Order: sequence, then structure tokens, then C-alpha cells
Amino acid sequence: MENANKITFGAVVLLLLTAVILSAISVSVGCSIKNSVKLGSNKDTADIPVNANVDENTATEPTKEKKVICRIVSENGFVAVKNTNGKIIRTSDIRTAFLPQSDREELEKGIDIYDESELNLLLADYGR
Repeated sequence: MENANKITFGAVVLLLLTAVILSAISVSVGCSIKNSVKLGSNKDTADIPVNANVDENTATEPTKEKKVICRIVSENGFVAVKNTNGKIIRTSDIRTAFLPQSDREELEKGIDIYDESELNLLLADYGR
């Protein structure tokens, strides 16, 4: 009977050690992933200029002029995309009635879009 107790005690100790080791590995991997995400987000914003403590008179304009590729508008109660000639090139299933008042007002005026990623980001934001 004494041997059975020793074997049981040994098995419990082995299970506890395994659990501690697996927990340490999980924490290590979690921290590694967290640091990777932080590093990735810093890389994504590194090229964005920061104009801290700059007033309107001292701010410099970008040397490269942006060209409008399309315009997001409200069309028949939905968010739509028009080309530079004013023709609808894409309609979405996003109802403007569910958007905040400020967004609806902007869409009534039309929002100029300068690149495809800006278009995708804005449409995704409205679709939330």
C-alpha cells in the first residue's frame, strides 16, 4: 500500500511540474506575441509625420499634390462611391440613416478620397 501512495504522490508531482512548465511556456509565447504586435504597429506609423505644437501659419504643405481618385457620398439613403466625373461606380449596403449626424452631413457634401486604402478604411469604418 505504501508503494501505491508513493506512485500516486509521484504522479501528482509530475502533473504539477508539467502544468507549471506549460504555464511558463504559455506566458512566454503570449509576451512574445504582444511584443510582436507592438513592434508591428510602430512600423506602420513610422512614416506618418507628427506636427506637434505647430500652428496653421508654420505648418508646411506636402510637396507632392494629392490627386482625388473618387468621392464617397450619400445616394438614396446608402453610402456610394462616385468617380471624378460624378458617376456612381460602387454602392454599398451601408444605410446612412444609421450613421451619426456628422457623418451624414459629410456624406451629403461628399468626401474626397485620395487612395484605395483610404477608401477601404472609410467604408469599413462606416460599416461597423
